[in-house]
Amino acid sequence: MKTIFFSKTLKFYTILFASTMLNCSFITNDEHKVRSTSWQTLKEDDKIEIRYRYSDCDLPSNGTHNENVYLQITNKTNQKIQLEWNTEYWYNDKCIGCEKENMENHKTLLLKPNQTLEGSCSEKCDQSLMIFSKMLNFDIKSVLTDFNLRDLKTTVISK
Repeated sequence: MKTIFFSKTLKFYTILFASTMLNCSFITNDEHKVRSTSWQTLKEDDKIEIRYRYSDCDLPSNGTHNENVYLQITNKTNQKIQLEWNTEYWYNDKCIGCEKENMENHKTLLLKPNQTLEGSCSEKCDQSLMIFSKMLNFDIKSVLTDFNLRDLKTTVISK
């Protein structure tokens, strides 16, 4: 009986260790996103850091008053990089863009060495750095309940 228990325990920890090693290239905070107005780390490795924050955005020229999630992406290298990902959006706990073959929400950014790109409340904001959360000027019940950057790929661009 002790041998079976030891064998199962060893197998469990071996699988746990192996799965941890597979996921160690990115530190992720995907389990639960904090709804914060200060920057929170979403993903990080030796090349990039991706952070996010929630913020209100009032653009009277567009007739909008929304809450958005803004991304801040930092190239931590001395080389130009290309960053690609697919964004998954959950509105009222229903996922949009979760199908693996869905390329509609595919994003690509080029970052110069040590450059930081940041989303903001501006008509000129790069849309890949912004995620719509909810309308604040209308009583509409659709609300962003989660998001994820899936299939993140970093490529160093040679000079």
